[in-house]
Amino acid sequence: MRIIVSFLLALLLLLSAAACSVSDTAAETTPVRTDVPAGTEAVTESAATADPARLAPDFQEKDYGGATFTFMQTLFGWSNFNNEKFIVEEENGSLLNDAIYARNRKVEELFNVKFAETDISQNDSVVVQLQKFVAAGDNSVDVYLSTGNPRLGPEYCCDFTLLESINLDRVWWDRNYFTNNSVGGKLCSMVSSMQITRIEACITALFNKKIASDHGIRDSEIYQLVRDGKWTLDRFLGYCKSVTTDLDGNGIWDIGDLYGVTAQNGMARVGSGTAITAVVKDAKDMPVLSLDDTVFVEKLMKLTELGEQFRTEIQDAAGGKDIPQGGSLNTVFKEDHALFWIHGFGSVNQFREMDSDFGVIPTPKYDEGQKDYSILVSNDANKHMLLNATIPDREKTGLVLEALSYYGWLDLIPQFYETFLQSRFLRDRESVEIMDDYILPDLFYSPCFGSATLYKMTTTILSGESPVASTIASNREKIESEIADYVKQYK
Repeated sequence: MRIIVSFLLALLLLLSAAACSVSDTAAETTPVRTDVPAGTEAVTESAATADPARLAPDFQEKDYGGATFTFMQTLFGWSNFNNEKFIVEEENGSLLNDAIYARNRKVEELFNVKFAETDISQNDSVVVQLQKFVAAGDNSVDVYLSTGNPRLGPEYCCDFTLLESINLDRVWWDRNYFTNNSVGGKLCSMVSSMQITRIEACITALFNKKIASDHGIRDSEIYQLVRDGKWTLDRFLGYCKSVTTDLDGNGIWDIGDLYGVTAQNGMARVGSGTAITAVVKDAKDMPVLSLDDTVFVEKLMKLTELGEQFRTEIQDAAGGKDIPQGGSLNTVFKEDHALFWIHGFGSVNQFREMDSDFGVIPTPKYDEGQKDYSILVSNDANKHMLLNATIPDREKTGLVLEALSYYGWLDLIPQFYETFLQSRFLRDRESVEIMDDYILPDLFYSPCFGSATLYKMTTTILSGESPVASTIASNREKIESEIADYVKQYK
């Protein structure tokens, strides 16, 4: 079983932690994508084409006597969140707000429960609170919503595979998260369609249709490259080079010029859709470091070379050029000075007033040999579900989460898209198609296998500070030891 590691994103996660304020855990993580763990079935139905009538769970009405069902989270207030709170108090005419309200009321009535939300300070940590509650035997919080990598095992967190009243094979549970984060077949955190944060946190690309047209690039051409599986780094870099121009001729790359891309953390974001095999899972679904593969080393070296090319030949508008600080990532794109913009999908809400139209596409593949697109979900913005290891009623917890996730998929996600279309956050139906068919099915998440050294090693390689082979050799033993210590809690 293979785990796909996008090494370019190690740098991304380090820098985004500072850019995105506080997260529940440190950003010492390495993004990975895995296949389905041994002993589990892959989901065959597509979220875009699945039949709601056929898949509708046969919820047996349960009466929990008006019991309070409590969620705990930190509210960050970042611009990429379009509705961060789990509970909304009333309908207000907003499609998204009212869809959340209606979904919650439906589930409350189905099981006779009452939802409550505990919001903690940004200086606090949901993970730390969970550890305290477990130690105290306190089960007053039913679901903990945590950003970052929780890095907690079965001692503190209930294994989602033990909840018999949920069906993790259904499309409203993100199977990619399962395959990325399971250890030894155990799953101590999960995400689903209960919330929209995983969509808002996925790293996507926008392209400016006006700039594309001005340079003889049809938007249909870009969309078709995506559909044909030919949207690659080489294609992307070629487009960037074709438009990059020192418009004012002053020899300084500043706000008055035309850029190929504006992307926070530059090549780290641009390369977030690539895939390199760095770790394998054994027959027992345990992570094992594998740095000897020739293809892995060759690809890492090529990505390092591309990073140098990106820094020298392609001017990234967010890459430290002479541009006024504050909002330059969005401003340059909004004012038609960059062909591409790469960031979290939720932040497209910043372009409501943009005059030029734009389209949504995935971040590019490494090459056409890469089977699927790999869409990083930023851990700093995504909120993972954690459950207390000592929850007293697993059936109730599972039923409530299954219903919230199912009705989120059925009712909430469509209203999320419709809100974005009506609010001009999205400009065409093709963008919705691309999201449904080529972005959301290929999300990957960044589990922490306990190795800060692996993370640090990749940042030094990609920054050009050290050669690939010798750096791997000098760090191998420590990385293997850190991973071994991490997986002990799952044995």
